[in-house]
Amino acid sequence: MKKIVSVVMAVILACSSSVLYAYACNNTLKISEDNITHEVSDMLYGVFLEDISYAIDGGLCANLAANNSFEYESNTMYAWRTDGVSAEVLSEDYMNENNTNYLSVSGTGTVSNIGYVEYYDDYTWTMNEEKMNTPDMGFSEGETYTVSMYFKNIDFEGTVSVYLDSDSNKEPVELDVSQCGDWTQLTAEITSKASEDGALTFTIDGTGTLLMDFLSVIPQSSHGYDSDEWKYTSLRADLYQLLEDMHPAFIRFPGGCFAEGDSFDNIYDWKNSVLPLTERKQNYNLWQDLAVDRYYNNSYEIGYHEYLQLCDDLGAEPVPVFSAGVLCQGRVYPYESIAVGTEEFEEIVQDILDFIEYCNGGTDTYWGALRAENGHPESFDLEYIAIGNENWGDIYWDNFAAIKEAINEAYPEIQIITTSGTWLDGDDFDYAWETVNSLYPDTIVDEHYYTIGGYLFENNDRYDSYDRDGGQVFVGEYAATADGVGTMQTKCNLWSAIEEASYMTGFERNSDIVKMTSYAPTFAKMNAQCWTINEIWFDSQTVAPSPSYYVQMLYSNNLGTEYVATEYDDDDIYQSITVDRENQIMYVKIVNTSSVVKSVNIKLDGFGKVTAADAQVLTSYTKRACNTIGNITTVPTEKSLITNSKGLVYTASGYSVNVIRIAYGDGDIDSIYHLPDMPETTTYYTPAMQAIIDFFADIFENIKNLFSIFG
Repeated sequence: MKKIVSVVMAVILACSSSVLYAYACNNTLKISEDNITHEVSDMLYGVFLEDISYAIDGGLCANLAANNSFEYESNTMYAWRTDGVSAEVLSEDYMNENNTNYLSVSGTGTVSNIGYVEYYDDYTWTMNEEKMNTPDMGFSEGETYTVSMYFKNIDFEGTVSVYLDSDSNKEPVELDVSQCGDWTQLTAEITSKASEDGALTFTIDGTGTLLMDFLSVIPQSSHGYDSDEWKYTSLRADLYQLLEDMHPAFIRFPGGCFAEGDSFDNIYDWKNSVLPLTERKQNYNLWQDLAVDRYYNNSYEIGYHEYLQLCDDLGAEPVPVFSAGVLCQGRVYPYESIAVGTEEFEEIVQDILDFIEYCNGGTDTYWGALRAENGHPESFDLEYIAIGNENWGDIYWDNFAAIKEAINEAYPEIQIITTSGTWLDGDDFDYAWETVNSLYPDTIVDEHYYTIGGYLFENNDRYDSYDRDGGQVFVGEYAATADGVGTMQTKCNLWSAIEEASYMTGFERNSDIVKMTSYAPTFAKMNAQCWTINEIWFDSQTVAPSPSYYVQMLYSNNLGTEYVATEYDDDDIYQSITVDRENQIMYVKIVNTSSVVKSVNIKLDGFGKVTAADAQVLTSYTKRACNTIGNITTVPTEKSLITNSKGLVYTASGYSVNVIRIAYGDGDIDSIYHLPDMPETTTYYTPAMQAIIDFFADIFENIKNLFSIFG
């Protein structure tokens, strides 16, 4: 008992000392109205959405069927399995010229689609043959699925039925193919009895030949299902919800390398992507890897119209990326481009101008009328266009100049975004910025970098010295890679998130020139990844948002309209302060990169009486903490704080990202953003250990608040 009392007293003394230390050493963060320096960009935090790691097809797109129309060029039967029937992919009697392949079947047996499968052992790049052949459509208990397939009956007589093929399901629904003399869409509604993975299976029983094409398996709870606005496609609900919870200011799409292509036939064609689904010409994704049988096509079921509708639903600005007629320079060497003045180049320019008309034109225009037909009569109010992705050299700048001139002449109100290549620095990077600042200071420059070795910690001042009279900055792709205990998801850990959070304070400090930023990549299917570091992992059933995701969510939802310059003398602390003077709310971001608790004496000067405060905090038991499928350890929490009339003393846990919101004057804490429901978490500690930790934490809070009252 004496030992327990001694431990308790030691903890109390330690807690008391930390609070006293804050005052004794004058660790004060003074926030003065006199030090407001600039407006904060209202476009600062957004999302980059690219179809990499099955992020769209196999992810955000609600359709569970892979290779749904037999168009995978390298393996037309990818994801399909047959048993008993005679089956062959043909292309003589096709549905339309953009969708030429179909399956011809005869006899008695089954035809199954196994969905978007996993490829690798958990958290590795080791190929797993068993997973590659395991059905991976994620069925949810009680969910109803709309199954659709097109049939053409040549001379088939017999029965066809379809069912969810998993342990608890397998109840068939019969389809009447007798009337399918030409290509005819048949549908069925099937409710799953359990949450489990499986396939979608057709049973064929009869004689003669039947043609099959264009399968879809859509959960009816998917976002946009059966709505006028989402005419062709709907979105996987849990992935959409994660985007919504971020409240992104913008969405960049479709790439990345995906926008450029590695051949002139593979450049993203936006006009193809706004056609009816069965008419959208599919082709291979740049991230396929045929050497290891990682097949990857683009169905374009989420095309440009769906992208624009997603932005509309989320209240985000669309930031589309168009090819400058230069193929992906990271993949194609010698570099290839479509030369200015050629007919092909004029087509590229016209495609961009037509796209702006599709977004903003009235319904009396050709493209505006098509937008209305696709479900959105109102303008999408497009304001931004990005020309090129990670391009460099004169081969790019010659094309950029001609495209920019054409856009400026036809649509001078459109803000144009250019690129600085793939590097943080170097000759091509410097040349890009020299070109922009001398010739195109009215543009925004898209910088990309993925860093290791603590680069973001060491270069927090990167944008402090940028020319304020030149182009503005868009950090369109960035992420930190921290040491982890393994690979993949374990590297998407708290320490990576803390490094990014520290660097983002520099974004806010320089938000007079840093206009926009977006972490990348956003989504990755578990064990089917094309990139090691990802913001949100998912499998067929569930999701695992990384700590980096939660940092993006906290920063995006807690941002004032003006920046307040401050100084704080602690090398372990990164901080940023923004204020919303209209609503009288202060946002104080504190990133504690050390393992020890840090007390910060926050004082406001000139803003009025402080009335309330709370904090949203991301921390965990170790800086290597990460979230994996089925094992969520690290999510934000929210707590109220005790204040005095001028501020408060805040205690930042070791390895933590803290967003303190302070109401002053007539400001109302209750009226601003609060955390959505967080997933249930597992814990490193036993329940008994956690109870002890919580007990001492309460004691510490009481001591801290006692001192703050007299602050």
